[in-house]
Amino acid sequence: MLSQMFFIITVSLFDSFSTTQQIIVFILILTTVNPVRNSLSYLAGLSISYFVCGIIGFMALDKLNAFVARFFVKPAGVSDAMYYHTQIFIGIVFAAIGIINYMMKRNSTKPPMENAVIQRLKNMNGFAAFGIGVFISVSGFPLSLPYIAALGKFALLQMGMPEVVLCLVLYNIIYALPMAVIFVIYLHAAGKSENIHDRLHERARSLNLKLTSAMFVGMGLLSIADALFYFLSGHPLLKNRYF
Repeated sequence: MLSQMFFIITVSLFDSFSTTQQIIVFILILTTVNPVRNSLSYLAGLSISYFVCGIIGFMALDKLNAFVARFFVKPAGVSDAMYYHTQIFIGIVFAAIGIINYMMKRNSTKPPMENAVIQRLKNMNGFAAFGIGVFISVSGFPLSLPYIAALGKFALLQMGMPEVVLCLVLYNIIYALPMAVIFVIYLHAAGKSENIHDRLHERARSLNLKLTSAMFVGMGLLSIADALFYFLSGHPLLKNRYF
């Protein structure tokens, strides 16, 4: 049970930080006219819809795996050894992209494109914020490999639906945790700083770069670790070739 909880916590945190846009949008929503209401509405839309996607995805896991596999090349004649050698190379490329991206853009003052979008929606209401959260979750779910990996793990363990529901609740709580921490920090800082919104816009630019770069490095290191685990133990770290 502890190993399952550790798996859920680590994968959900990786999922949250590997898809940086939902965190950046959350920060920018804190600069709208009604930041507390809008940010909580956004987080509710994001989390509830992601949870529902998980339930539906688990019930149709074979179809979901088939859909994801369409975006990857899987030649029947490629041996596991050749595949995981290639995966090491791809992992190195991903890690290098993350490092180079950070080194080249760390001194840039160009704001992320989300700034302009949220600026136009500065007077959004809670329903609009909720809808943005739903859109981000639903549109990103089909290619959310960490989430699909977790669903595959639940199926491999032959979990019943009640246990899956509890695991998905935990998964989504941890997934939302970085934004919850940011929200608490915002509440603490809002009364002490008059230019909190300007600072959040600047923080969003910096955080966007750091998280995007970390996502590439993380994916690269995960790919390398998966392949090395295969060569050392005879079995990949992840369930199959893709996730």
